[in-house]
Amino acid sequence: MPSLRIVVPFIFLLLVDWCSARPLYPLPSRRNDRNRRPLQTFRPYNVAHRGSNGEIPEESAAAYMKAIEEGADFIEADVLATKDGVLICSHDVNLDDTTDIDDHKEFADRKRTYEVQAVNITGYFTVDFTLEELKSLLLKQRYPFRDQQYNGQTLISVLLLLMNLPTKLTCNST
Repeated sequence: MPSLRIVVPFIFLLLVDWCSARPLYPLPSRRNDRNRRPLQTFRPYNVAHRGSNGEIPEESAAAYMKAIEEGADFIEADVLATKDGVLICSHDVNLDDTTDIDDHKEFADRKRTYEVQAVNITGYFTVDFTLEELKSLLLKQRYPFRDQQYNGQTLISVLLLLMNLPTKLTCNST
């Protein structure tokens, strides 16, 4: 009769081998995917990061609408939180390059230095302002060589953006 010291490890190894050979989820080739189709296969996706930001100030409602008009498949909006916890569409935590905050003397005492990605940056930051305060700022082109005629857009909250999306857009939740 085989010793228990030999049989138990052998059974344990068989169980481990049997369990590891079983997939925990169905493999793609074994799922019933006959009715599923990819979103598209005939061309690459056109993702509008920050909207149509080469022409219109980035992360503005006008930039998002222009991107939709130009045929964007997706709009990728950057989201930051304000001092009062409201989510806004903004790429940078620093407001200096994309808003007219330097023209607002009432905010002069809000200039701070924060470590951003291991670099100390001094300026005005979204986390130091409420949504109401940020609504008084106007967006501007980040780079002076871009067309400045569209400056003057306002920052938008994510909720406002979602509420005003065109009805022709749908969400694919497959």
